[in-house]
Amino acid sequence: MLFGDKKDIFELMDHFDKSSLSELEISAGAQFHIKLSKSSKPAKTAVFENDRNGENYGILGDADDFKVIKAPLVGTFYRSPSPDLEAYVKAGDKVTKGMILCIIEAMKTMNEIESEFEGEVAEVLVENESPVEYGQPLFKLK
Repeated sequence: MLFGDKKDIFELMDHFDKSSLSELEISAGAQFHIKLSKSSKPAKTAVFENDRNGENYGILGDADDFKVIKAPLVGTFYRSPSPDLEAYVKAGDKVTKGMILCIIEAMKTMNEIESEFEGEVAEVLVENESPVEYGQPLFKLK
């Protein structure tokens, strides 16, 4: 494999985010493919569009009104730890910093996504078991 573990992928994403590149795509045969792209639109005016390139993902509404939790990696979004259990959070729930909001499965690894903020869930922006892109908004918090 091109990368040793998911830490290497997160490091690549961090370097890409800090670089002047607007798009990066790496493939290693049929077993590994990663594509990163940045939006050139300012976050306040970006419109949420569920396009597969992730180019139009941005903050919904005025950035001063909401805090947005975004996907830190590409994968499959799960609202609960298993299909027979309730969702971690739903609209109206109070959340604290560090609280688990969802799981994103990537490369057969279940990654618990924690809240970066305290607040109330205003909206869950992704359907359960949907694919998500890096940087895609998952939750809006008040």
